[in-house]
Amino acid sequence: MDGITEYLLSITTAGILCAVVRHVLGDKHSSGKIIQAVCGVFMAITVFAPILHIKINDIESYFKSIRHSAEDAAAEGTEMACEAMAEIIKQKSESYILDKAESVGASVGVNVKMSETNPPVPKEVILSGSVSPYDKKIISQYITANFGISEENQQWI
Repeated sequence: MDGITEYLLSITTAGILCAVVRHVLGDKHSSGKIIQAVCGVFMAITVFAPILHIKINDIESYFKSIRHSAEDAAAEGTEMACEAMAEIIKQKSESYILDKAESVGASVGVNVKMSETNPPVPKEVILSGSVSPYDKKIISQYITANFGISEENQQWI
């Protein structure tokens, strides 16, 4: 960004300098056309010299860095979206399991562990509370049927 600011400042300065020279010497002076031509060449050099000094490799590396930055931002956005989705699914899953437990008269605590895949899915559940064996069986069957979490991945503490 500093390079662009410097470039624009040099063009502005050159323009002001040319305007002052033309105003002082004037177009009516015998060399007015020559002064106007010299100022035009000076402005053209000021505008185009920095552009002509840019190497193709510089432009390539600039666009590569932009592409890499964009890819990094996209990957970060995907990861953030996946984490947010995992948190929403976790909360909803815990809520559904709590509702089912309450519907059978059980009072339990639920902690759902999510997979690292995209999209994330519930992979394990930890339940706590004092629940009768019959209620455990009903809740466990509900979890297996609705969330696909096998009984081996259901931990009662």
